[in-house]
Amino acid sequence: MSETLFRVRAWGRRLGVSLLGVALLLGLVAGLAMGLAAGTRRTASAPSRYLRSFGGDFDLRMQQPAGRPITEALRSIPGVRAVSVMTFVTAIPIVDGSMVFDSNFFAGDVEMGGFFARTGRLPERPDEFVINEVLARQGLFTVGESYPVTAFSQDQVTANAFGSEPPALDLGTATLVGIVDDAGDFDDPSPMIVYGPTFVSDVPEVGVIVSLIGIRTDAGTDPATIVDRVHALPDGANVFVAKDRIVSDDAKRAVRLQVTALSIVVAIATFGCLLVIALVARRIVGPPAGERETLRALGATVGSLRQEVALETVLIGAVAAPTALLVSTAIAARFPLGALRVFERDPGWQWDGTVALVGVAALLGVIALGALIGRRVRRRPAAPGLAVSLAARAGGRMPLTVGAELAVDGVGPNSRWRVAPLLAALGVAGVVGSVIVGVSLVDAKNDPTRWGTSYDALFGNPFVPAPIDVVPDFDADPDVASVSAATIESLSFDGTDVQVFAVEHVRGNIEPTLIAGRLPAAADELALGAEAARRVGVGIGDTVTASADDGSSRTLTVVGRTVTPDSGGAGATMTFEGVLTLRPTATRNLVLVDFAPGGEQRAVERLSQLSFGPPDAFNKPTSVRALERVIPAPFTLTVLLSVLLAVGTLYRLVMIVRFRRREFTILRALGAEGRQLRAAILWQISILAVVALAVGIPVGVIISRWVVSAILDRIGIVPGAAAPVGWLLLGGSGAFVLANVAAVPPAIRAASLRTNRLTDDRPPD
Repeated sequence: MSETLFRVRAWGRRLGVSLLGVALLLGLVAGLAMGLAAGTRRTASAPSRYLRSFGGDFDLRMQQPAGRPITEALRSIPGVRAVSVMTFVTAIPIVDGSMVFDSNFFAGDVEMGGFFARTGRLPERPDEFVINEVLARQGLFTVGESYPVTAFSQDQVTANAFGSEPPALDLGTATLVGIVDDAGDFDDPSPMIVYGPTFVSDVPEVGVIVSLIGIRTDAGTDPATIVDRVHALPDGANVFVAKDRIVSDDAKRAVRLQVTALSIVVAIATFGCLLVIALVARRIVGPPAGERETLRALGATVGSLRQEVALETVLIGAVAAPTALLVSTAIAARFPLGALRVFERDPGWQWDGTVALVGVAALLGVIALGALIGRRVRRRPAAPGLAVSLAARAGGRMPLTVGAELAVDGVGPNSRWRVAPLLAALGVAGVVGSVIVGVSLVDAKNDPTRWGTSYDALFGNPFVPAPIDVVPDFDADPDVASVSAATIESLSFDGTDVQVFAVEHVRGNIEPTLIAGRLPAAADELALGAEAARRVGVGIGDTVTASADDGSSRTLTVVGRTVTPDSGGAGATMTFEGVLTLRPTATRNLVLVDFAPGGEQRAVERLSQLSFGPPDAFNKPTSVRALERVIPAPFTLTVLLSVLLAVGTLYRLVMIVRFRRREFTILRALGAEGRQLRAAILWQISILAVVALAVGIPVGVIISRWVVSAILDRIGIVPGAAAPVGWLLLGGSGAFVLANVAAVPPAIRAASLRTNRLTDDRPPD
């Protein structure tokens, strides 16, 4: 054991300060992979942890479409344990003399909406309110300030007088007591204001529109029985079961989608990090091949050599493991990423013991394994490689030929593993591919024409029938070039509920976006989005049975694949006539408009008076918002691969000079000048960079286009990948320059070697 400790001490003295740098490097690399793994696990558990903070989801959710909420009557039903109600009210705060009209206004139990305070507290009194983060970002309100509140009366609500009359009620002032987050912001990121739980009962004159009801039942109670008893109440006939949840099914699918994407990133990250750790350990830990044979000749046993590897692994791990844990915890604190952040009730640093235990064990194991495998690799005598031969035949001088061999050779002088160009090309392909995927998804998310917005503006209220037909007024407006009327209805196709965007041409050619086939031209034709078609299980040319709530049904033929502005690839398109055959009460409550050149500014305010449209009536379709949940994954992979490429390049540059000192010293003894050795190092990094970029960029473009096509085809929006040729050329040039800049210090060190250091060199590895 004493000779083993002696060798370990000699190993530490030989490496010196560089040993600390290597240990920190391995800790950083391992921490990247561990942080992504912990962040992915944190993302996957966020919805369930969010629900637990509210005692789980409700057993039954219902909606009361009109009238004062029947809260007390619901609480008196046998089997009902608790009731939470939030009501859409028409109470509007006034800031600097202007109504904050472009918001949704609720009052009631915050548990119903899944609200929790990020700043301040929740409202407790009718003269208190909170706003969500979406509205807070507009900078209109200040926590602790009081604001005048006006409201529409119930008579005004019944008459749909929002656009034609000012609010009739003055409710005094209300104080902003907090800023809240809620899971609903994920599905519908609209500005929201929420008044205290007793607001509706304490201010009975305020107009209400709809009440959202959450019911918790006693154990063993059948929800269907509760529904029947609700319908038997005096004002309960119109109350219906709602499918929404505190954390919606769409939100859960989105979490699974991001977790799947992040899991792929974690797999790539883990492979890359383990490879880097193994390659570094192979050069640093344990005796090199020449020393190993000498030690065996002097009586060292295989066991003692393995003990040396184990002790050196523990010493490196003593620095690398804490570094990895610190880095991984810091990275995981940023999760969930993007829009999913709303589900995290306790942001910040959290300890993931499972990832920590597995990650540290893997770190130490790979260090030891890499060292042991590296000592067992058989060497073969050095010989001029293909790169040297090609450079020599091309008339290259000594710096070029030496640089070419260094570019493709391993770090050790006799290494048989010539994988550096391949690994570099794979890294570049990964960076290029992940950047293009990320940029393409951002473009698709931000371009409304990609998800069905084929008009300049939309007017009307999709949530209520139109009291009068205003389409002729739009058609007669001189600033309007094209007009189509529309409505949105929910129909069932072969038992699957789908939102139908029905369009009737009035003037011009505003119509839904077509992906394949053709648009419906008759009442018995239908175009489905790709996601909707997949759910229904049909394709172009198939027939489906369409049915409405009243039991009416008819057979429709699928004639195309479309994208609708309300549902993206999850919706459907029919003619307005076709919808009327199933929903005779449907009205033309939406108007789609294309403006004449220069007419938009003049017409918008005037046309808004003709048909009231609630704020954010059309949010991004769920299938499009799904892109926001995937976008962090490719950019995370970009950062990770860039770090690994940078670390690998720096390690290679340093180790080339360290382990090739014998060859550089021999070249100096043969008359090579310092500038020639510097040029050799710069040539090797330049050749490696050119090969990696020339191979990696085309491969990354091809792979990324395939990935983007697969993603967009699945969600059903207009396909297309970004082609940032200019940015790719600029990025490639920048990477080439940075690689050469990083090579300058090792090149200077190689040029400073002297022949009197030949005997001090470490034995060949």
